[in-house]
Amino acid sequence: ELTLEGGVLSLRGEVRAPDDEEKVVRAFERRFRMPFRIDPEGVEARIEDGVLEVQLARAEADRVRRIAVTEGSRES
Repeated sequence: ELTLEGGVLSLRGEVRAPDDEEKVVRAFERRFRMPFRIDPEGVEARIEDGVLEVQLARAEADRVRRIAVTEGSRES
């Protein structure tokens, strides 16, 4: 289970016995405080060969914006 709430990404899961899917060998939980706001609609997660990959998208309001500086004449 993967959740995002208040800037904290939480991961919870269980490891089950290979010979008995009903038997939980170990449960785990990890929390990660994000250093920037996350766009919840831009979060993607997938697991392959036991490896979880999570891709996060920075919220639009937190993205760096470049501001063009134009040269103009000063009126005196």
